[in-house]
Amino acid sequence: MVRLILGTALAVGFAFPALVDASPAEQSMLAEINAARRAHGVPTLRDSPLLSESASSYSRYMLARDYFGHLSAMRVSDRFTLTGEVLGWHAGPNARVGATLRRWMRSGAHRAVILHPKMRYVGAGMARGRLRGTGATVWTVHFGRR
Repeated sequence: MVRLILGTALAVGFAFPALVDASPAEQSMLAEINAARRAHGVPTLRDSPLLSESASSYSRYMLARDYFGHLSAMRVSDRFTLTGEVLGWHAGPNARVGATLRRWMRSGAHRAVILHPKMRYVGAGMARGRLRGTGATVWTVHFGRR
């Protein structure tokens, strides 16, 4: 699933808890996204603790509610004037960074967000739990421009 919001991002009733360090899998996802951008001649993105936390929170939110999909507004800081979101999930506990990114890059809508030339910041969040009755890994990646 993919979402790109043009205009002002909304911070809809969302309090940011203490920022956490990205896991090795999340760091790997950010590196792979930047490698894909470099390969396509698009500027690389800077890691954003705010986007990382919103992405992680949203992955946990989906698992807690047994829901997979976009909300009507992304829950990101209003510091970003342009935002984008890609979502992915697969069965099992393995991060599958490369496979997840390859799936996104084969989807025109996901690829457009990942390679959007105006984006400058990125944050990735992964959560493991149960989704739709099976053990799953859920990915959320938030993109932004200030």
